[in-house]
Amino acid sequence: MDNAFGTNGIDPAVEDVLRNMDWDMARQVELDLTIDISDGIHRIRAPTLVIGFSHD
Repeated sequence: MDNAFGTNGIDPAVEDVLRNMDWDMARQVELDLTIDISDGIHRIRAPTLVIGFSHD
């Protein structure tokens, strides 16, 4: 069964994603997923909006 890209469309689609990837954003996302600042958050003194997700 063919997918939306067709049988020969996957490789060019992946190459396009890799060629146009914002690698700085990818590094930021990786950092966001691994860093835990919860034990230092009490030191923030400026008015701050903290949006928490399941691991924040």
